[in-house]
Amino acid sequence: MATITDTSFDTVDDTITTVDPVKVGETLTLAISGTYNMTIDFQVEIGAIGSGAWQLVKRYTTADATVSDDFIIEKEARYRCYLVTDTSGTASITISDTDQVLHSAYDKQGGLIYEVTQAGIRFPGTMIADNVKAAEFQALDPGQKCTFFDDFLGSTLRAEWSTAGAGSGSNNAALTAAADGIGGKATIKSASDDGTHAANFTCLSFDELNYRADQGGLAIEAQFAVDDIDNGAYIFVGFSDVIDTTSEGPLFFTADAIDSDAANACGVLYDFDSTTDEWAHGGVKANTDTSPGFSGSTPTDGTTVTVRVEVSAAGAVQGYIDGTAITGGAIADAVTITTPLTPYIAIGNRSANQVIMTLDYVYVQQDR
Repeated sequence: MATITDTSFDTVDDTITTVDPVKVGETLTLAISGTYNMTIDFQVEIGAIGSGAWQLVKRYTTADATVSDDFIIEKEARYRCYLVTDTSGTASITISDTDQVLHSAYDKQGGLIYEVTQAGIRFPGTMIADNVKAAEFQALDPGQKCTFFDDFLGSTLRAEWSTAGAGSGSNNAALTAAADGIGGKATIKSASDDGTHAANFTCLSFDELNYRADQGGLAIEAQFAVDDIDNGAYIFVGFSDVIDTTSEGPLFFTADAIDSDAANACGVLYDFDSTTDEWAHGGVKANTDTSPGFSGSTPTDGTTVTVRVEVSAAGAVQGYIDGTAITGGAIADAVTITTPLTPYIAIGNRSANQVIMTLDYVYVQQDR
């Protein structure tokens, strides 16, 4: 469930309700604040989900109280706050949950495969709270997954990477291990002068097209920071149909419409040239571009961000920013499912100003 918030709780019968049932063993935290004089009930749903029958757990009546209460969940159900009486003011309500990690599994490179928690099974960048349905998304046997993880430790780059992705502009730099990078770091650098995509952009991919959407379970996750967003940055994380010997923007923006250099690609992008200054996800399928889905958030200079891209066997793409799904749901028909692809990361400049991406790790996976 993560966190839900209502900052304008001010009318009788107002409710804020957990979307999914909270699992047994989770810790649910209820926070109430503001200048208000109300009776607020914290309730649990009884019967089937959506039954509309609610039972009191705890009542709050102290005016202007700042509440922070933890509840250990003993019944799997939805929970809500309900405004019973409203004398005056406005309350801010937040309901959030946490769960305990019971077991973790890692691949040979140290990459997280999955965690078993009290709430269910969690995979990097996403949460699957139903242990039964989890099997539909990922087998627990790592032998059934093709998994790659690079933490950029040491000065020698992994052999899978193509290092031919520097554009033809001034001062581009392909993937380079960062000296003494704590925890392992590597950089790719755009041009410092302004030109075409082939000149401005520096790209990173494998040296082969080893992935296809129809294999199932296709995902890439990258953690990185970009030094200069405000002076015109371009960022792409996802999959494309060419290796980085061709420096390009697989997806980019013309105003608020996705455009593409690739024939087949999908992922998460940020483009200073977009009218909407936000992360977005989308794709291009056989030279037909999808509409974008915008995230509501924007990268920040020098701030580490985790971007994850999941591609279904049907070719739908879903992006995540710091573990939060881009709203509006997956973008369907984002890529041709039988087209061979490679993981693809790109950094570019939209003005005569170099942009540097510092990568912390890259994680790629698909079903065997």
